[in-house]
Formats: sequence, structure tokens, C-alpha cells
Amino acid sequence: MKSEGDVEPDAVTYASLIKACNFLMEPSDNMKVKTIVRLFRRCCEEGKVSQFVLKELQASLSADEIRVAIGSDTLYVGDVGSIPKQWRRNVLNTGRNSKC
Repeated sequence: MKSEGDVEPDAVTYASLIKACNFLMEPSDNMKVKTIVRLFRRCCEEGKVSQFVLKELQASLSADEIRVAIGSDTLYVGDVGSIPKQWRRNVLNTGRNSKC
């Protein structure tokens, strides 16, 4: 996902896209998992992982698929405070993102 001019995706955008993929793509479709993993990794790169993103990730992928997505067997993704700060460095705590 790329920013366009002054518009760029935030945590809500990523969570919504993950949720849309979960509901609109067939569970048996390998592209579903690949797409959600790719969205999550991009979200991590941009530092926009919020609690809302984690909630949608957990609703969309199995525990094994989440381990692949985050690249770790030991990292817990149930709480935004337990993920690397780098992944959440650009999440705002005001406005739209405060409910994340």
C-alpha cells in the first residue's frame, strides 16, 4: 500500500484491509493468507501496528500462520505492548487511532 500525496494508510486502514480480506476471500485460498501476511508485514515496516490491527490479524489467521507472519515462535501478539516498539512507532493515540 502506498501513500498518495498527503494521504497515507494508518493503523485503521491496515486493520480494515485485513478484515476485508478475511471476509471476502475464500478460507481455502492460499492468496488470502499471503495477502494478509503481506499487509501485516507492511504495517510493521511502517510502524502502524495497533491493538485493532492485532485483533484483526488474530481473527483472520491461525496461530501457525501468525507465527509465520511475525517471523517468531516466541513473540506474543495478543497485546500491542508486547510487540516491538518499532512496529508501533507511528501509531497515534489521538483521534481515529485512539480506539485502536
